Amino acid sequence: MIQPASLISGLINLIRFSNDVSYVRLLDADGAILLNLRIEVPQGMIFINDQVDHVWRERRSIALPEVDAEDFLLLEVQMGEEHLQLQNSVDNLDFIRFTGATADRVRYCVFKNAFDENGTVISPVLRPEEMAAEVASRISTGRVNLLEEKLDRFMAAQTAKG
Repeated sequence: MIQPASLISGLINLIRFSNDVSYVRLLDADGAILLNLRIEVPQGMIFINDQVDHVWRERRSIALPEVDAEDFLLLEVQMGEEHLQLQNSVDNLDFIRFTGATADRVRYCVFKNAFDENGTVISPVLRPEEMAAEVASRISTGRVNLLEEKLDRFMAAQTAKG
């Protein structure tokens, strides 16, 4: 299911995968995939990739901890100053293809058999620019309604005059 999302610089996002086929995808406003995180338990890896003009680039990976480790399926994802940082207890990766400009384009996410453990990726609130557009729309609608009411009163007065 597609959900509203954001990636805030400096905030640590905890993604917990399941043992099944699971992934997390971050999408832009048009639904293009900006980042794909996919786990492969048999290979002991989490694969990271992105797309440019709907073409997959060379994937990168981060090793999984031992199967019996408490954080076996847990990944920390943090937007740094210039790139995305991914880490767990045994490995880390600076994904330099994902920049602050890319993070600003994130609008939606898809989680399949994965969970936003601390609730920081899935965004329950509108972004400031979306909130401004919503407020402007409501103000405009209110003004149109007032004009329609005045027009109705004017037309009723004209009809009463004859």
